Amino acid sequence: MAESLEKLAHGFEVWRSEKRYMREPVPDELLERARQASAIYGLGKVARRVKIAPSRIRGERQRRARPATAPTFSRFELTAPATTIRAFAEVETQAGVKLRFFDQTEETLRLLSSLCGLGGGR
Repeated sequence: MAESLEKLAHGFEVWRSEKRYMREPVPDELLERARQASAIYGLGKVARRVKIAPSRIRGERQRRARPATAPTFSRFELTAPATTIRAFAEVETQAGVKLRFFDQTEETLRLLSSLCGLGGGR
């Protein structure tokens, strides 16, 4: 004889009220009862009634999300807007990074000197 959804849901409620810590695993006995009920009532209906993910009833292992990684760029390019402004200097570093300077100020001249190894900084 099939177990009623109400009785199964009550079993899950009792387990939740008596568990000792937040991430305590669902007892195998309850999961087995849920699997048997899902064969009769359907997986979605049982999962909703007992408030548990269908994948856990099916017995699938949950995959942990991988931490997000920073994107790796093979090419990074900054360009000036299409105007009549022209760069007065362009430097390419050993790493292949191109720097274009559009305004000739004391700071940009010092930066250019340090990038080129001329030591023109203060």
